[in-house]
Amino acid sequence: MFVSSLLRPFLEESDRWFLWLPILMAGGIAGYFALPFEPSSLWLLASPALIFGAFSARRHTPLQPVFAAFLALALGFNAAQLEAKWVASPMLQLPTRYVAVQGQLYRADILPDNKAWLTLKNPTVRHMDKGQTPSLL
Repeated sequence: MFVSSLLRPFLEESDRWFLWLPILMAGGIAGYFALPFEPSSLWLLASPALIFGAFSARRHTPLQPVFAAFLALALGFNAAQLEAKWVASPMLQLPTRYVAVQGQLYRADILPDNKAWLTLKNPTVRHMDKGQTPSLL
């Protein structure tokens, strides 16, 4: 009875639930980037499983918003995971000695103390395989 008295106002506001979607998806994205490791690709199955759960719970009104909230979190998490896999590029292993680098100037940023940060597109690094070289350097 106590739970139903707390849940009733929430259920009556069902026309405003969609306003929580971007917040919950942002929470899923933040959760992905807060992890200290790369999660397994099996986590991509969380969204379809929660869609199935939300569809199965459509007759159980109190469970439906719970599945929808977890689905929004999972969609944000999976979106961040897919984006990270899509833009993955090899990283230079440190320490790296002075080497000759060639490429197209992509961006130049002026830093304090008259220093510059140059970003090269499609760089080639002497004595390094093309597969080990990042797409931007």
